[in-house]
Amino acid sequence: SNHSVLVCDIQGVRDYWTDAQVHSTDGKGHGLGNCGIQGIRRFAETHVCNEICKQLGLPRMDAGAPAGGSRPGGARQPAKGASTVLA
Repeated sequence: SNHSVLVCDIQGVRDYWTDAQVHSTDGKGHGLGNCGIQGIRRFAETHVCNEICKQLGLPRMDAGAPAGGSRPGGARQPAKGASTVLA
């Protein structure tokens, strides 16, 4: 998607994932929960990279930081087991 879609709030068991929340840069499609750029910004402000981010090799959402590190500034922790994929 050339970084135009953020998939977050993924739930499930093992490799069966459900209830993903999708925010896109144009705010179109992906259901009523697509909050567009505002949703992406809100997520980026509160996300704390975790072991899942590191295992997936996801890029940091703050420029220049290594993948899988922790977010500086005491940002709020996401729900336990929550993960993020910026596609």
